[in-house]
Amino acid sequence: MKNYTLAFRIDFFDDWIGYEPFKNDDPNDAPRSLIKMDHEHEKRKELYSGLGLKLFSGAWTSIDLNETNAQRLLEAVEALKAERIGFLGSGMLREEPSLEDGICEWFELYRSAVAYTGTDFDDRGLAYPFCKASNYSPSHNFIRPHFVSEKFKKVVERAELTGLEFLWVRDVGKYKAPQWYAAISNHPLGFGVDHPWYNREGAIQRIGRLPENAFGGMHSFSGKVFKIDWTTGSQILDSILSHFPKDSALGLRFSSPRRYQRKFLPETDFAYRWSNPDSFALYDSQVFIRNRFLCCNAKARNILINERVLNEKDFESFVILDAVPKGIVHLDQKYPCPSPFYTTEEIADLRVAEGRYLKQFVDKEKPERQPDIRRAMRLLRDAKRLRPNDFLPRISAPKMAAILDELPVALPEAWLNVLQVSNGGKFGVVDDLECEVEPLAGLRKMNAEEVDIRKKADDDFAGGYVYFARNCYGDLYAFQKEEVAAMADCPIVLISHEDFDIMRSWTSIPNFLEDVLTVD
Repeated sequence: MKNYTLAFRIDFFDDWIGYEPFKNDDPNDAPRSLIKMDHEHEKRKELYSGLGLKLFSGAWTSIDLNETNAQRLLEAVEALKAERIGFLGSGMLREEPSLEDGICEWFELYRSAVAYTGTDFDDRGLAYPFCKASNYSPSHNFIRPHFVSEKFKKVVERAELTGLEFLWVRDVGKYKAPQWYAAISNHPLGFGVDHPWYNREGAIQRIGRLPENAFGGMHSFSGKVFKIDWTTGSQILDSILSHFPKDSALGLRFSSPRRYQRKFLPETDFAYRWSNPDSFALYDSQVFIRNRFLCCNAKARNILINERVLNEKDFESFVILDAVPKGIVHLDQKYPCPSPFYTTEEIADLRVAEGRYLKQFVDKEKPERQPDIRRAMRLLRDAKRLRPNDFLPRISAPKMAAILDELPVALPEAWLNVLQVSNGGKFGVVDDLECEVEPLAGLRKMNAEEVDIRKKADDDFAGGYVYFARNCYGDLYAFQKEEVAAMADCPIVLISHEDFDIMRSWTSIPNFLEDVLTVD
């Protein structure tokens, strides 16, 4: 049987006894409506807690529908209905990838590292794409649907991955920064294959007079367009799902991994996914949207992860089928492949514009952007998201205050901001900037040990440093103690463990963070 998770919300019958205190309320009485909503909120928390579940987004909860959980949920739902308390109002059933789907071979680059603002990267209307590159952290390497960082481009080229060409994104920012590119693939994955539960003919009839190939293989859809003979393979699960309203505007929705047929996969490492026809945006009739999304095979995904360009959560896996199941429309066999993001003529015009804009860019020297603490903190949070196993959790304010009271020296305020994002861990991963930050609780012992070593080696050692990190060779990162008293910020030095010479220095904590956290 497949693995399923269900996000759902309990709604209440109009004649639920809990509504008795509110039955004569004026619907326009806002204060009373808020009290009623709080009443519903507390009841949902009670019901979900009884199932060992937590409430989120005000009314929802989520459950892994294994056999034990499914039985408990079914009994609870039937009891709520019998007692006229509530019912399953809305739900999203997610079919998870399983062993029977085989090893994941293709993926979509799904999660943008950052949501871009304004008109940055907006090439949907086929104007030449541009951005202010200095506004984006060096840890950002991908923005949907197909924009990638300079680091991404270098990794792809160095690994000789196939199926991509790069169009430079014009940098109109004020400061010097790593550049961005449109990653263009001319190799389609095909239309894709509908999930076995999806009733394509019925869906098209509901929408209106559309061609059969109006959209690609469907993996996410409303329960209203389930086939009559759909089943999870479990009588208990089918019974649970039958409790969702059939005629509601909400009811049940379903999603699963996208499905593609092996026969139509390209031999390249990158390809594009097509979803539905190009169209003008509903929110702006001047914006023309081309529904193409960047995808890669397992080889490319593993390289991008190992090179710390992206992490596992940035990809969404596909199911690859050897054959189209019986009863499902074979779109790839019946219709030509959807066209690439750009036509041959369009890319030729863009290349001409690229040459013109690149010349202007090279001819105009831009100043370096000076590090600042806000940007450094953003970079740290990005690095923690990209490399979650390398960083310790943040430290709470009360715990931090208690430890600081016991330390014989003060720490700069800028470093206290760092601890509230991550209380230590592997901040730097490049050889010459490898950096393992000591948790706050370990600083007292670390400094006592290092001072003792220095005094034994040098009778005249006068201190002057607060040690806070090491690299893999045993060299030490330290705050310059005489500067710490200012409390806001201070210089940082890297000290050799052999001869105690200063090997490297940074003028400030933001300068240090931007250096060690940025991986070229």
